[in-house]
Amino acid sequence: MEFSAIIAMVPTDNETTVIAAARQEGATGVSILNTRGEGVEDKRSFFGLKLDTPYDCLIFLVNRLRAPKILKAIEEAGRMNEDGQGLCFSMPVDQVNGLNKQLKVLMEEVQQDYF
Repeated sequence: MEFSAIIAMVPTDNETTVIAAARQEGATGVSILNTRGEGVEDKRSFFGLKLDTPYDCLIFLVNRLRAPKILKAIEEAGRMNEDGQGLCFSMPVDQVNGLNKQLKVLMEEVQQDYF
């Protein structure tokens, strides 16, 4: 089975919505990291202190065939066409270890979808 990693940077208050949308399209799990980032414009400041919106980095390891649908669901749920709502992208994964529980579910989904 081939895998893709989907990386999504989302405001923390939108994390639950994005994860639910990804799961609905077939994501079986997610790793969540707290993160910060900067875009083209400087962050707003208040008396010299930068006001950061807390963001989370969501990492989904998914079946490569389902990746486009999951990525689209993340984009829509996260309203990523709006400024400041984060970004998402996918990339191929060459090797995976440690998916013992998820691999069974993923194999069943592939058989349902394609056989």
